[in-house]
Formats: sequence, C-alpha cells, structure tokens
Amino acid sequence: MGQLLGPQVALPAFAPPVGPLLNPSRFARPSFMADCTTSFLPALSKLVVSTCGVIGHEHNTGMLFMRSRNATIELTKEWQVRALETRDGHDQTEFNRILKGLYFPGVPGKNPTYSYMPWPYMPIYLDKPEAGPRWTSRDDMRHIPHNGQLKPHSNLTDEIWHTIRSHKENHIRDAYWMWHGRLKVGNLPMAEFLNGHMFFTRRVQEYSGVKPIAVHLTYQFGDTADYVYGKRQRLRELGMWLMEEDKYFTEGSFLSIVDDHEGIDPIIEPYAKIASFCKESDSVKDKCWHPQELSAADKSARSISDRDPASLMDPCKPHLEVQGWMRGVLRNALVLHKKTSRTFILPQFQCYCERHWWMLEDGRIPAGAKQMPMPYKCPMDHIFEPAEWYNHKVDFREPAFLKDARVPEEIRSSKLRVLLELPPGREPVISADVVNLANQSTFEQIMDAIDKHQAQHGHRRIVEMKAVHLRDHVSTCISTTQREVDHFNMMCTQILDGRLVEFCSRDRNYLIGEVGPPLEAQGKDSKEGMNCSYPGKWPVTSNPVMWNKHITAENRQAWIGPLLKFCPSAS
Repeated sequence: MGQLLGPQVALPAFAPPVGPLLNPSRFARPSFMADCTTSFLPALSKLVVSTCGVIGHEHNTGMLFMRSRNATIELTKEWQVRALETRDGHDQTEFNRILKGLYFPGVPGKNPTYSYMPWPYMPIYLDKPEAGPRWTSRDDMRHIPHNGQLKPHSNLTDEIWHTIRSHKENHIRDAYWMWHGRLKVGNLPMAEFLNGHMFFTRRVQEYSGVKPIAVHLTYQFGDTADYVYGKRQRLRELGMWLMEEDKYFTEGSFLSIVDDHEGIDPIIEPYAKIASFCKESDSVKDKCWHPQELSAADKSARSISDRDPASLMDPCKPHLEVQGWMRGVLRNALVLHKKTSRTFILPQFQCYCERHWWMLEDGRIPAGAKQMPMPYKCPMDHIFEPAEWYNHKVDFREPAFLKDARVPEEIRSSKLRVLLELPPGREPVISADVVNLANQSTFEQIMDAIDKHQAQHGHRRIVEMKAVHLRDHVSTCISTTQREVDHFNMMCTQILDGRLVEFCSRDRNYLIGEVGPPLEAQGKDSKEGMNCSYPGKWPVTSNPVMWNKHITAENRQAWIGPLLKFCPSAS
C-alpha cells in the first residue's frame, strides 16, 4: 500500500521521506500524522525532537502523512463532507473535531452524547512499570470517558496518564488511537517537517544538524487577499523561490546599503551591558540576547511597584530604537531608488524582539522561547508590510540577493562606493571605484556625481552606500517640485511607519488575569488592560484596542525622520 504526503500549501522539499523517519515499528504503524508547533530540542535524536504532543493541541492540516488504508480513506471522505458543510469552522477545525470524536462517523451534526463518548486519546502503548508494558487496542477506548475518571477502570486510567506524563518528560513522540479507535495518529517529527517560525525565523535547520524534508509556510505576516506577498518574500530571502525569470537576476542596476552595524551598535551598546549574555539553554552561543532582564533591571533601579507594570521599560525598547534608526536609512534609500531607477537591495535586518499576535516571553514567542537565538535575521514581514512596497511600485530585492548563484559575477563585481565624508560645500572627489561627496549633499548632487563617474569610468551595476551616510549625511532638500516632495513623504510614511506592529510582553502584563475580568464585566474587551509598546520616536504604551488613539502622526513621523522639504536651490 502506498504512502502520501499531502500539503495544504506550497512545501519546498529538501529531501525525500525515508523509512527511518516514519518508522512503522516505532509508532506501531500510525495511519495518520499531523504537523504541530512547539519547542525544539536539537540535542536529541531524530525520533525524539519535539516536546509537542498529540494531546490538547490543535492539529495542523498543512502537512499530512497518510497511509493508504480503508480507515484513512473513510476519514478523508468524512473530512471532505464536514469541511464543505461547516458553519462555524474550516477544514482544520473539522479535521480536529472528527479525530476527537465530536461526530458519529457518517452521521450529520455533532455528537449529542459528546460528554459520554470515550476519551479521544488512547496511547497505542502503555508503559506503567507495575502493570508492565503492553500494546493497546481500539477496544480499550470504550472504557475511558472524556474526563478519564471512570472508577471501575481506574487502573487503565492510571496507566494512560502515567504513560503520557513519562513520555512528555522524556520528549518521546507518541501515537494514539483516535476517531473512536479507528485510526492511529501521531505527529510528524519537528526537525524534518518545520513550520514557518522554526524554519524562517528561528532557523533551527542551521544548528540542529538535521536536514529538513519540508517546511510549512505558517507563522508569517504580509499576505493579502490578492497575493501571498509574505510567503513569497520569505522564500526569496532564503533563495528558495524558484519561479523567477532570469531577468530578475540579470537585468537592471542596483542600490545597496552596507555597514548598518555602524549605526546599530551604538544604540544597542547601553542595553547590551544588561541583556547580552548567554544562558545554558541558549542554542547558539554567539546570539544571546535576553531583553526581559531590561525590565527587571529597570524595576530595581527605579523601585517600581509590582502594581505598576506599565511603568517598566519594555523589553522590546532596543528593538524599536533600532528599527526607528533603520527606517531613517530606508527613507532616503527609497527616495534615491525612485530618482535613480536603481533596484533597491534590502539590508539584512537584525531584530531584538519577535513579532507575534499575542504576548512575548523574553522578547520571544512563548513556545520554545528558550531555544530562540537572538538577535536574529528577521524576515521582512516581521517589521514591514510587504504589500505596501508593491502598492508603491518599489522595485526591491531580498538581502541575500547578491549571494544567489543566479546573479552573474559581472554584476557582483561591478561596484561603485558612494561616500559622503567631505566637509559641507566641498566638490566631489571621483576615483575609479569611489565617489566621495560632501556631508549634507542633496539627492540631485549624489545623482550628478554618479553620472560624472559613469562618464569617466563606465557604468557600474551596483552603487553601495553606507547606512550612516544615507541616514544622516543626505540633505532633506529636494529641488524638483512640492508635489513630488509630498508624494515622497506620503510614500515613505505608508511604507515605513510600522503602524501594524505591536509588542506585548508578559513582563508588563502579569496582572492581566486580575484587571481583565472587571473590564469584561463592564462589557469591554479585557485587552484594554494590557500594556503594549507601539512604534514612535517617543515610547507609546497602549493596548490592542485603543492604540490608534494614543499615537500621533508627529510621533510616527519623528520615528522615521524629518519630512523631506522643497528647496528650489537644492542642486
């Protein structure tokens, strides 16, 4: 009988599934396996790589391994019908309801005797020492109700819970009887079947020593109803988007930002004295950043009361400062990109907090937070909305573009370095590979110097500029028209202001369980009691409900940098 790996979305394959990975003897020939997301233990063997269990989890339908069995075929038919008829869910919701016994197979509607149905998880192998190890059968499920406490069968109940606890403590991937005992179900091993967070953000494949088979494009932002911009950008950033035409790599000229560390390091340095150190649990010892220590140090230094978490420094404050600084760089790079028609190569963004739709722990998504290296190479959609870049017709490339083997060597080696180091008012100095202009040169003066270099030394495919020079050494004056200036200001604000990004840390929200219920009793959203940080030049503490009323346009603009202005004489 054949086997099938059935994806819900595009799954880049790295290696074919092999026998040892899905070893039937290890899992008593499971008929069905589903992806699940939690922490990852790289030091353990391939068959013991995830603390994620079947019990209590919403099973993800993005990657499914199905054995060709009659029961699996019947489940698939039932799933199709339930997904088409659902009124309060979707395909994944119905998949979980079916497995957990909320329906009688083939009978319309939910199970009316759900409370009395067998408990949905029966380990296929019980491991209680005094009872002796034994295999179970589907018939054993009939003896265990959902609450797992039926007294006449308490011995069996004890065996089940002992097995579950023991295997969880030892990080053993289990398989269970489910769907009224008709199927054996388990989880795909995390190391080989990675979700989007583990692969694109945490990048466990770079330090686990395990080669993935596939990655599910989840845990990403940036998609719209029109196109999957976020998914495509993530694949591009790792050189895995294989649908580009050759001209994507071979045509055009480029603008590249270099040496951004010269501006970022001074921002991070004061915080690094507290937050930059390694713990035993850190997976990558040269990426040790623990921003929760900033909140603890601030509480001690300023004697902040336990009842006043809103006054604590947000662990993501350094991250917001770095991102604000980088946006000043990108603002001027975007203008130069538009005025020179050079394709803009994004810098490699470094992040000091993750983007998440709920609370962060130590600046990280809670599941497996201890193993998340930080700072990390953050995907574009962690700090921007990719669709905005396309809406404004920004022609850009991913940070690793020039390292892609599809880029010809004649492009990579054709570089011109543009500096802005001379005293204000000095004439540009032009040499074979470098153009050096005066500090506070205008965009027009930079373009003119590049043109003069081209006339003397030929066209260069790549113009490199230092991040610090782009941000601080370029004049805000533009000599064209006020209308163009207004257009540039609007474009940069919409692309760069980060209005959809928030950071909610548990370090400042440990009282939410106390303040939330009274708000709900008043008919309000309990989230109004949260203390979250929002982008702005000056720190903004608000909540996911009221944030838009607390952030001024002036604050957001100051975060990016001063507005461009019309100067008729700027040439």
